[in-house]
Amino acid sequence: HYENEEAVASAVEQAEIPRGDIKLVTKVWFDDMGDRAETAIRESLARLRSDYVDLLLVHFPGSIDAVQSPAANRRRREQTWRALESAHKSGAARAIGVANYTRRHL
Repeated sequence: HYENEEAVASAVEQAEIPRGDIKLVTKVWFDDMGDRAETAIRESLARLRSDYVDLLLVHFPGSIDAVQSPAANRRRREQTWRALESAHKSGAARAIGVANYTRRHL
């Protein structure tokens, strides 16, 4: 992880700018893909001290063992995407997307 969400939360608070005027973006890290994605999203929101992010991304299309197990990795991507869709539907993420993907990952 970049481990900067708590620092970002502090900066937002210190800036005294209305939350609606700031765009917060965070990512689900590849270690958190799959079963852990929903928990990771909640943890990110807690560290950001925000009820929502403006953009939530899947950081990378593969996990550590992507090469060893492409089928398992594909399942993790699908589970992670469903977690993002759930966050979007609940209002925890205003928009969702992916980063560092190629066409074959979509």
